[in-house]
Amino acid sequence: MASPMILDALAMWGHWHGDVSPLGATGDYALDMLLADAFRALLYHPTDNDRLEWLEREAARARQRNLDPRYHTHLARWHSAIFEAVKVPVIESRMNNRSLLCATP
Repeated sequence: MASPMILDALAMWGHWHGDVSPLGATGDYALDMLLADAFRALLYHPTDNDRLEWLEREAARARQRNLDPRYHTHLARWHSAIFEAVKVPVIESRMNNRSLLCATP
């Protein structure tokens, strides 16, 4: 069975009290705690744009504090998944509208 995606998990849980992200355990307790905290933080942000901004800030903080690179990788995956779901359809729609305008004589 495929692991759940971040958007599915955010839609499913309105709160989270576990020490492991609902996306599953990594086998590293410290990393699991970081990811569970990050997931809880995402739940507190009501919109996907807020979540994207928080993930960008958290990724920068993780790099500055030399946190586990795997944590940064998970944040990047979450950001990509949310960005793809939120922004890509808008971008594609705008591109389609522009191509229709360009094709009109």
